[in-house]
Amino acid sequence: MDEFGPEADRLGWDTITLFGVHPQAGTIRGDWSGVLMPCSYPVFEVTEAYLKKHLWTSWKRKPGRYRGVVVWEFGNR
Repeated sequence: MDEFGPEADRLGWDTITLFGVHPQAGTIRGDWSGVLMPCSYPVFEVTEAYLKKHLWTSWKRKPGRYRGVVVWEFGNR
């Protein structure tokens, strides 16, 4: 986030898309996980449409992606 955070914000990436988790199950439900939650690899590139991490491309707009809560709000409800 130090390197690419301001650029991601400028390009319209929101906190739930980046750091979202399932509101009851947390990270166990990968289909609800934000694009930065599944792995700890560094981000190499950020664009309006995708983030590049290690060998993966994570798309901002992915059909069927659920939107839960940001990870730091998990368990606070």
